[in-house]
Amino acid sequence: MQKEADSNNIPKLQNLWTLSSMGDEDLDLNDASKLPTLKIDVADMRVSGNDGCNNIMGSIETLTPTEFKFGMLGGTKMMCQDMEVPRKVGQLLPEVRTYKLTPLKLYFYDADGNELLTYKKVDK
Repeated sequence: MQKEADSNNIPKLQNLWTLSSMGDEDLDLNDASKLPTLKIDVADMRVSGNDGCNNIMGSIETLTPTEFKFGMLGGTKMMCQDMEVPRKVGQLLPEVRTYKLTPLKLYFYDADGNELLTYKKVDK
């Protein structure tokens, strides 16, 4: 259920983002890993990208100037050499409830305010 925006955050979410950290751990990928990405389409309330191995896609269930909740997410089922990052991304995305946006970073938090994922903006 989308609420009316009372700030400029929502349009600024419309972008391609690359994962830079999970919780307080910076992402350190080896050469064999894909960089996890998230493309947010606010007009259609959809997301797509990849988790570091598999393509992901799905809906945005809730989007307000501070709240963000993913709807149903699906993806391909390839096995990659290192599945640690894809598994963790797959576990954390459904836990997202709120976000904070800065000019170049997007922070996702759980219901208790714990930082789950940090993405950095690809396009300037």
